Amino acid sequence: MKLDRNDEFESNPAYRRILAELPPDERLRLLGHDFDLQRQLHKKSEYRRVVQALPVEKKLVLLEELRKRAELQRGKRRVPPIPKAPRFGGRSTASGVSYEEEIAAFLAVKMLSGSHASVWEGINGGDITAITMQASEPVDDIVVTLYADDDARAYISAKERSGTIPLTTNSPAFSDTIRAFVRQFLAVSSEGPVKSRFIWAVPSAAGRAATRHLSEVLDTHRMQTTENLSGFVKSLQPAQGKAFKACLAIARDVWQDETGTSPTEEELKRLLGRMYVEVYDFGYGQRFERQAETEIRTHIAADPTQAATIWQNIKLHFREVNRRGLRVTPLSLRASLSADGLVLKSPPDYSNDVARLHDLTTRHLKRLQEHTSLPFGSEPGDKVHIDRGEDLSALSTAAKAGHLLITGEPGSGKSGLIHGLAETLQQDGVPVVLLLAEEVFNSHRDAPANPLKLSHGLDDVLGHWPNGERGILITDALDAIRDTHTQKRLHSLLRDVLEGTSGWNVVASIREFDLKYGRQVRELFPGTGVPGYESIEFAGVAHFHVPRLKEALLDELIGRRTEIHSFIESARRNPKSAGIHRVPFYLRLAAELLRAGVSPERLGDWSSPAILLRRFWDVRVKDAPNSVACELALQAICRRMVETRSMAVSMKEMTLSEGAYAAIRDLRSGGILQAPPSLYGMSVGEEELRFTHHLLHDYSIARTSIPSIPQRFCAFVKNEPLLPVFYRQSFLFALEELWDAEDSRAGFWKVALELEGVPDLHSITRILAPVLAARRVESLTDLAPLLKEISSNRGSNAAAVKALEHLASGIQDVDAGTIKAAASTWSIFAQELARMLPLNPSVESPLVHIVARLNPLWQ
Repeated sequence: MKLDRNDEFESNPAYRRILAELPPDERLRLLGHDFDLQRQLHKKSEYRRVVQALPVEKKLVLLEELRKRAELQRGKRRVPPIPKAPRFGGRSTASGVSYEEEIAAFLAVKMLSGSHASVWEGINGGDITAITMQASEPVDDIVVTLYADDDARAYISAKERSGTIPLTTNSPAFSDTIRAFVRQFLAVSSEGPVKSRFIWAVPSAAGRAATRHLSEVLDTHRMQTTENLSGFVKSLQPAQGKAFKACLAIARDVWQDETGTSPTEEELKRLLGRMYVEVYDFGYGQRFERQAETEIRTHIAADPTQAATIWQNIKLHFREVNRRGLRVTPLSLRASLSADGLVLKSPPDYSNDVARLHDLTTRHLKRLQEHTSLPFGSEPGDKVHIDRGEDLSALSTAAKAGHLLITGEPGSGKSGLIHGLAETLQQDGVPVVLLLAEEVFNSHRDAPANPLKLSHGLDDVLGHWPNGERGILITDALDAIRDTHTQKRLHSLLRDVLEGTSGWNVVASIREFDLKYGRQVRELFPGTGVPGYESIEFAGVAHFHVPRLKEALLDELIGRRTEIHSFIESARRNPKSAGIHRVPFYLRLAAELLRAGVSPERLGDWSSPAILLRRFWDVRVKDAPNSVACELALQAICRRMVETRSMAVSMKEMTLSEGAYAAIRDLRSGGILQAPPSLYGMSVGEEELRFTHHLLHDYSIARTSIPSIPQRFCAFVKNEPLLPVFYRQSFLFALEELWDAEDSRAGFWKVALELEGVPDLHSITRILAPVLAARRVESLTDLAPLLKEISSNRGSNAAAVKALEHLASGIQDVDAGTIKAAASTWSIFAQELARMLPLNPSVESPLVHIVARLNPLWQ
């Protein structure tokens, strides 16, 4: 049977009794022209459902609030006299507590709704940056901070009154309010009176004198600032004039009491110009209740049916805020609502920016996907993922704990770990924004001033994340940005978040060399290394040093792909391999070559990174059908990248032949250049040219742009003295070519000594060759040219001695296995230096360092 809820409710004795007890104006407001009983019944049912879902402690708080309000409305609860005190309001004030909480909650809804919600004349929700209750101010009920400016505030006196408030000097409610406004006006800074406003919040039951006469006369006065006060008073209607005169009288008396002098007319006009009356009525079915829920449904709640629940939670939240005298921001309020299990939309003013960061994260996560597996074939099952679960777990824990730099040698798998980190955090419910540095900034000096294309600052957007959650901003490959101006902009962007108010953690990856010589980056991330993943080179820096792969993981890989066995075992047996089999990038190159048809036996002959890349270059470039066109295309691309200090260039920036376009297609197909993404089966962004890995970028520059003839190499460096600093790895690869060019190493040492003799070169440029030699030494022949120069050039400033010092410094960073493989050579070299010592004392210091590095190997 269909229940007639109208008849049921109308016949309810409690309903008729409550309706009869309402004052006439309240009854009219409730049962006016817009009254709809069915809608009211539905809202009452929804209200009951919301209350039923509340925890017990919140139900008790709500019940007490309703009891007090019912007593006030029936006249059984009297307002105690307001004590004369220097502050108006306070935690101990019994009357109107719930009223001021509701006003604060209503303003908080406007704050969360942003610029879409109007608050007062000229003020919208987006202008509110904080709401404080029971502040240490003369007007302390509610203090609203505007525009994130402490001088711009709205001081609200909010006291609920059960009856009409007379606007006379003898009215405590009126006089105490004006008294508090005057004290507040005198207390604010010199800028405060101009930027602030003083608001008397009253219910409509306060009467026409307060809600209409005083409000209208203050508004009129603001529009007639040139007229003197006496003339303005004469122009008013009697009721308005009476209210205005009482206001002036109280203001003059308080000013005199507080300052000892009477206020000037200009001072009074400034005070009155900042005073406002705002009418707020709350309660079941009242306009402000409906407006709050409408704003929540439209701008705040992800699920519109939760609007009433959210409104009730906000009110209860401000009861606690009022009790404790707290400051509430959009971020803190969103976090509180989220903790209660409520799902919120992105803040309206920030929704587009949040969506933009979500899109960037999705795109960049997809870009890093290729670094998570080894491509042994073209079938999906041929992509083998190496599970670095232990490393990933430690990294995830560290990233949640605070700001962090991820560092490691080139090719150590930083990008692959970052992909895993982002996915792990997302699975754990942690908000993540992932940015690829080279893609966002394009590494161009003339890149857009707003590369993220956000309407607000990055930290500001993160601070307005949905539900007020705090997450982690991840930036991959800081070292990919080579232009110094662009580097500064990237560092500034990170600093804004590191030092901002969003509370997000920042995680960024960078090569260990760039971190070692990047003072600005180190200073951005003070702290300590993650236990078990720290490097002594980065003491004082919050970092996670990515280790090489564990041998057990490689054994698992061999079990899954037997064709890689020869490469791994050969590298294990040969100390000169520098452990390349444990570096993900070189494993990936090995898998690529196996996929290209290189036999496992041939793959197993390689023993150093340069040799592996050289072989990769031979297979993918020199042995390609159009090898000449490919090399010419790479030469043009690398030249443009060096000119722009960029890891990505546009084909539209270059003059390319028809053959070059075909070569670019082959280079993309061969995995040297990245293939453009596809959308709906069509290529997108075909003009962008970038290498598939940073090391391929570095090696290609070495092969196409840096001369491998000793004389031309030195001339090139002298002509471009900063390039070895920006492209250190490329110059190391070029020096590897010089080292392997002849067995005597004469050309290599000629280059090293000539560069040591150029004092204007950066120190990094001069040390590259000796540092490389320390890693490549196998026999005394490798060091013979240096020994010869040392014996014939005595003195601490001689180029040969400088090279020896850098060699001794470089050997400190060489792993023990590599040194042991050439231990006899280093011992003989040390003996030769000892023989020279009597005639050349300058060799003593480097000799001591070399011997100190050798000694632990024999213990």
